[in-house]
Amino acid sequence: MNETFVKSNNRIFKQILQSWINVNKAYLKAHEWGLLPWYHTERTDVSLLAAAIWKAGGVAIEEYTIKKKKNVPDPKHPWGKGDLFFSFGGKKYYCEAKSMRYTRTSHTKEFIEKECNIHLAMASEDLEKVKVEWKRLALFFQIPQFGEGELNQVDVWKKVARSYKKSAVAYYFPKKVAKTEDGKMWPGIILYVDELAK
Repeated sequence: MNETFVKSNNRIFKQILQSWINVNKAYLKAHEWGLLPWYHTERTDVSLLAAAIWKAGGVAIEEYTIKKKKNVPDPKHPWGKGDLFFSFGGKKYYCEAKSMRYTRTSHTKEFIEKECNIHLAMASEDLEKVKVEWKRLALFFQIPQFGEGELNQVDVWKKVARSYKKSAVAYYFPKKVAKTEDGKMWPGIILYVDELAK
């Protein structure tokens, strides 16, 4: 299978996701594969997506202050943080993200799909805590780790991504396998997008 993949019926999503792949490629090239962009945290994942939005012609801000409408610890202080807000092509989007790195994990289709559904549902719950007039996107960054002799399982993760039916999905699994200093292999990243109804 190809090292990159983008699927969406939404032109804006396709532009942003292709830009996101290009940003990851540029990061790897600039750091000569010494510091993997998808090795870190959710914050890093969202940051690279925000960079991709800017590169594609949109504007974005991360970790911004927003008023929550429910499930607030102190109702007198209902302010919290939103993961990502961006505008593109005259449309505005409020996003909540989840990110998961999988070590010593199952590589079965059932496990991968279940994890995707769980984390998109968690992001959706966060979106429901805020009342906005903007479009709302649940995001899930899925990053598998592989041990020696397991790389043949990469295609299972790709196939699950390709079969995703919701708003958009993209992945980047470069031909060169990325390794950390401890020898663990982190071959790539998948991004799932689910647009919630108003």
